[in-house]
Amino acid sequence: MKKFKSYIFILLPAILLSGCSWSEYFVVNNLSDHPIFINYTISEPKDHNFGIFDPNPKFYKATKNGNIDWNNKIELKDLDESNEIVSIYLPSNTIMIFGRLNNDKYTSYDQYFINSREFNFDYMEVEVNLNVFHISKNTFDKNFIKDKGIIKFEVE
Repeated sequence: MKKFKSYIFILLPAILLSGCSWSEYFVVNNLSDHPIFINYTISEPKDHNFGIFDPNPKFYKATKNGNIDWNNKIELKDLDESNEIVSIYLPSNTIMIFGRLNNDKYTSYDQYFINSREFNFDYMEVEVNLNVFHISKNTFDKNFIKDKGIIKFEVE
């Protein structure tokens, strides 16, 4: 019994101090058999805010189920050298993570964000087989769908 109390004494503070943290990711999923071209623009956050969207996106291969394969990161080169514009060719079966929201739930582009976060997305163009999808801040929520903490634009 004394050993059990010792375990509880150690385990309880560990649980209480571990905290609860989560992230929601903004992604473009290219689940097609062809590369797609993506060009997006973000703005510098105002005041002392932190932008949700990143000028240095991360790229991962997609699993067979269309999810992020966290163990299969790949490197791609941005064709634009400015910090506000990203232009890349996204290979087939690849996912681009271009934004992240920590410890907050995304509902819409104009919501209030905690932790001095700012929706710093301006626009995106996605070219798929000569068709171009134009996505502005105002049409973001019509084009990006939230599914289990992933806010995604999916090309199949």
